[in-house]
Amino acid sequence: MKDFRKQLTKTLKKHKPSPNHVAILFIPLLLGMIYTLAREVNTSLKKQIEQNRIEQFISPGAIAPLPLVKVPYNPIISADAAIIIDDASKVVIYEKNAHFRFSMASTTKIMTALIGIEYYKDNDMLAVKRDRVEGAAVGMKKGDIFYFDDLLYGMLLPSGNDAAFAIADNYPGGVPQFVKRMNEVALSLHLYDTHFSDPAGLDDAGNYTTSYNLALLSSYSLKNKSLARIFATKKKVIANVDGTNEYEIYNLNKLLGFEGVNGVKTGFTQGAGGVLATSKVENGHTFIIIVMKSEDRFFDTENLLRIVNNNITFFNPGAGK
Repeated sequence: MKDFRKQLTKTLKKHKPSPNHVAILFIPLLLGMIYTLAREVNTSLKKQIEQNRIEQFISPGAIAPLPLVKVPYNPIISADAAIIIDDASKVVIYEKNAHFRFSMASTTKIMTALIGIEYYKDNDMLAVKRDRVEGAAVGMKKGDIFYFDDLLYGMLLPSGNDAAFAIADNYPGGVPQFVKRMNEVALSLHLYDTHFSDPAGLDDAGNYTTSYNLALLSSYSLKNKSLARIFATKKKVIANVDGTNEYEIYNLNKLLGFEGVNGVKTGFTQGAGGVLATSKVENGHTFIIIVMKSEDRFFDTENLLRIVNNNITFFNPGAGK
């Protein structure tokens, strides 16, 4: 770049060009500088993205044992996308279109719960601000006040959209700021193929993810003891603060308690089809199973469970060192 400037200066002195000629001569220099700057920025961004992807799998502690399938099994499932990962190592055990984006339906509420827990305390009192909402609902009435913890149960067990919007409506700035925070946290968790547009999962076009990203989100949410407890709850009685309205609610996840299943969240819309995020514990190891765009999410998940049920051994790469 310095040699180019010197040569340009000599040429200008020798030929004494007009102002118009000078401007023309400077165009290649300007274009060259823009190209160099753009290339440096692009290289820097690529390095940052790759580093973020790598950091996601780096643990400051010991290397987690790696899962190995004893007997290969090729499941027949209706889901357009699916994945099984070992929670500790994040090693993929099975996948089908794991990086294709699909609507996530009510599994959106996993992130809604995380943002709510980040801001509210269990005994914070939140008012229901809507008369009714589209889709699944607990039946909460506008003006009723609930403890935040009860709203979490109402949102995650029967997948109440009224509970989800109550949590978001009471957030500073309301739903827009709540959704903005959802997307900020998604980026901080390196969920680059995930986007949220509402707290309930009603918008099929705006709420999307991949089975891989949803597995990582499920894994992260299970680290929160309060959420893990709620995910595993089959039924619960909740009420508004003054006790005038009481609701007996049931978890929509039919697989809870089946072969070690202890979570996580169901989802369904016409656009998304059946979605199910599942966690299963076996011999102290947790597995995350995701199905998306499924015709029968529970049947598909049962089929995928066969891959891991008493069929995984673990290899410790750090042993013997």
